[in-house]
Amino acid sequence: MNQPLLADALGVDQATVSRWKNGKSKPSRPVLKLIERLLEDRRSAVRSVEVDE
Repeated sequence: MNQPLLADALGVDQATVSRWKNGKSKPSRPVLKLIERLLEDRRSAVRSVEVDE
C-alpha cells in the first residue's frame, strides 16, 4: 500500500504519513489501531487468495 492510499484509508493527510515514515512524528494510538486492523484485513485477504489457489 502506498502513502496516498494509506492516508486515504486512515483519513489523514499524505504529509502526515510521510512524517511518520521519516520519523518526524508518530501516529496516535487510535490511528495505530486502525493501521493494525488494515494490516489484519490485508493478511486475511492474502490468506484467502492462497487458500483458493
